Amino acid sequence: MHSPLRKLRKAHGYTLSHVAIAVHIDPATLSRIERCEQVPSVDLAERLVQFYGNGLSELHILYPSRYQLIDQVTTIEGAENLTYTAES
Repeated sequence: MHSPLRKLRKAHGYTLSHVAIAVHIDPATLSRIERCEQVPSVDLAERLVQFYGNGLSELHILYPSRYQLIDQVTTIEGAENLTYTAES
């Protein structure tokens, strides 16, 4: 599972190193947080929110699995609006 944090980093085109240096952590630590293998401290979550601005909240960082489910539901709901055509 990839967290909303990783999706946001990729959307901005930032590297792990770029973000890690900006928030004063090791890139490996940021990678573990993005892969939901490590939970960041509240202080680190606040620094990440400040780095990204309005892109996400501390809750997205501290509880990524809750927001992963919302993304999946949104994707499924969006699929209902697709039009399929039969090929003969």
